Amino acid sequence: MNAKQEKSFHKELAKLQKKYPECAITAWMPDDFQDRASKKLTKEDNLEIARFLSHNFDAAIGINWDVIDDAIDNIELVSIT
Repeated sequence: MNAKQEKSFHKELAKLQKKYPECAITAWMPDDFQDRASKKLTKEDNLEIARFLSHNFDAAIGINWDVIDDAIDNIELVSIT
């Protein structure tokens, strides 16, 4: 995600927060994933991490650094095999 896309994303997120003020909305960005990864992540890696986080979401745990680390480990293991 480039800077222009990220700015656009945050603008859309702000619109959602304004439209639905009673909802809690958070987002994790590719830079967050990269900061935790041991290798340079590709766009496809980021998509796989986002899919993993969505598919394995547990509302009792949420998405936190441990969950992101687990997603990255899963993606890195898949790409090795």
